[in-house]
Amino acid sequence: MTVTRLSLLLGLGVMLLTGPATGQSTWQLRSPLPTSNGLMSVTYGNDLFVAVGFFDTILTSPDAVTWSLRSQEGQGLLTDVAFGNGTFVAIGVERDYAPRTTVIRTSRDAINWTNGPVQPDVSLVRIGFINDVFVAVGGVSEPAGVGRAAILTSSDGQVWTERWRSTTDWAPSNLNSLWSFPCLISGDHTVLAKFPGLPKMVPRSRLW
Repeated sequence: MTVTRLSLLLGLGVMLLTGPATGQSTWQLRSPLPTSNGLMSVTYGNDLFVAVGFFDTILTSPDAVTWSLRSQEGQGLLTDVAFGNGTFVAIGVERDYAPRTTVIRTSRDAINWTNGPVQPDVSLVRIGFINDVFVAVGGVSEPAGVGRAAILTSSDGQVWTERWRSTTDWAPSNLNSLWSFPCLISGDHTVLAKFPGLPKMVPRSRLW
């Protein structure tokens, strides 16, 4: 099997490197690039690599070498993608950022994609498949312009349940920079979420 590493070069485009799953020595720059749009994340499932990025870009590849475009260009910024329960789920935000609204795309085959329910006043930017559920992290806007960090879960990418919300302010404007995105870590049935600007990681164990 081949693993893929995608790196975003701000202002320049995307660098796509591929290399053997068992080795660390040889990586190859793939050219021409499969798209001129920046890519944000990649996952693997159902014998396919799936990559997502700017302008609603969704790409698939069976070998990380030959890529096919699976979406029409739009205004969404797809920031992450995960696979589980036989389903691919891509999440991101509308590009205009006003108001910040989460966009969700789901697919069983990575070829035909369905728009998930719009999540107004929610900015989900990282997703993983953990303990048999999709876990997403981001920010929530409250009345009077107050923002909170939040964790949501879903079994299918369509119906989402909020599981945690910070008690201290965490403005969704923190998501304007790629480098301030929250981090989602899992292992041993535990989820750790680190939100830049908040002092501690958020542990959630066997909640779902």
